[in-house]
Amino acid sequence: MRKVKILFLMLLGVLGLNCCFALATTGAITYFGRTMLAYGYAENPNFCNPFLEKSKTPE
Repeated sequence: MRKVKILFLMLLGVLGLNCCFALATTGAITYFGRTMLAYGYAENPNFCNPFLEKSKTPE
């Protein structure tokens, strides 16, 4: 019974650690993603515009 308890606690520890890593990764991606978008938009105002028309230059 003691081995089962130790294995269960180890499993909970690993899952909890994975959960912490997932939350930290999500937070970092959210923070740095917004920062990158802000810098990109500051450099080029049409950075986030998906409907921007391409310049029609003849080839």
